[in-house]
Amino acid sequence: MRSGKLFALLSAAVMLAGCASGEGSSQSVPDGSSQASVTSVTTTAATTTTTTTAPAQEDTSSAETQNSGADSSSHPEKEKTSDINPAMWEVTSGNGGRLVMIGTVHALNQEDYPLPERITGALDSADALAVECDVAASDIDPALLLKEIDYMYYQNGDTVDNHISAEVLESVGKYAESIGMNLNLYKTCRPWVYLSLFESDMLNRIGMSSDLGLDNQLIRSAKDSGKELIELESAEMQLEMMSGFSDSVLEMMLAVYTTENAGEIKKSNEEIFDNWRKGDFEALESFYSKKAQLDDLVRQGYGPETEEYKLMSEYIDRIQTDRNKAMAEKAAGLLEKGRNVFLAVGTAHFCGSEGIVSLLEEKGYTVKRI
Repeated sequence: MRSGKLFALLSAAVMLAGCASGEGSSQSVPDGSSQASVTSVTTTAATTTTTTTAPAQEDTSSAETQNSGADSSSHPEKEKTSDINPAMWEVTSGNGGRLVMIGTVHALNQEDYPLPERITGALDSADALAVECDVAASDIDPALLLKEIDYMYYQNGDTVDNHISAEVLESVGKYAESIGMNLNLYKTCRPWVYLSLFESDMLNRIGMSSDLGLDNQLIRSAKDSGKELIELESAEMQLEMMSGFSDSVLEMMLAVYTTENAGEIKKSNEEIFDNWRKGDFEALESFYSKKAQLDDLVRQGYGPETEEYKLMSEYIDRIQTDRNKAMAEKAAGLLEKGRNVFLAVGTAHFCGSEGIVSLLEEKGYTVKRI
């Protein structure tokens, strides 16, 4: 399967999966080195900033840097903000409940900050921020970190060779070698760890940082201002999801990473981030709605009777459709309580008839793009 949409789906999990990963936490790996972002639940907890200014890449200890996140309205001249314009919606209920929803990506760069007022203002005017999970808090949870090890590694002498075909491992190994990674040193790691490492490497190649992801910045700002933080999921749930795919699905995902596909993977990732910045939600839906993804497989000759179609459907349902339903239910619960909440989750969760927008409309709420 060599579709550009498939590359986008399987290699740009940083947006599709909606797992707010981060690069700040390092895990021990078999070669003794330190690899960043090997799980979907780790992030940097130490950096304190607000959504108006991203954390500096270098020295953040100066007074000038610490003050740069202050409300620009307190200065004679407002600080120039970035021109990103991601998709946002307003949802209202008859009892006065109100959600402002924004589709996020879980990695950005310094040029995307300071955030525009339409985003910071939406957070300021809300009573609470709802996100997928507070990954910063999870990163310092000792119990979760211990569980994380179990999810990362096979036990009792088991290795990846018993779960992924030799053909795919050979191809993926060549890809890993091309980015400076020796997969022979990771034999006891589960395949999803490879995927996370590849994702982290690709983000670096296109100049992105998970620590600068919109979710992380909004969480930090909400905490700085004392706003309530509502978790729609938990870090452990996300970890279980990423490690719970069947070997067949994981092999399909790994098979995308070949030296021949590297250029197209990079191009697809760049296109996705560009469309997100412009707020071209229709273009993103053409990648991420379930119908669009499966229709694309059919055009490639993989009909509903094929293994590829069934595996892709399984993948989409687990990482996207099932979670959308759960998030929409919790969003509806907030509306029924008359809450005023800013809700920020991965953009893919809003796409298509199975997305949060459509699900809330089906429940009778008024939803409009803003």
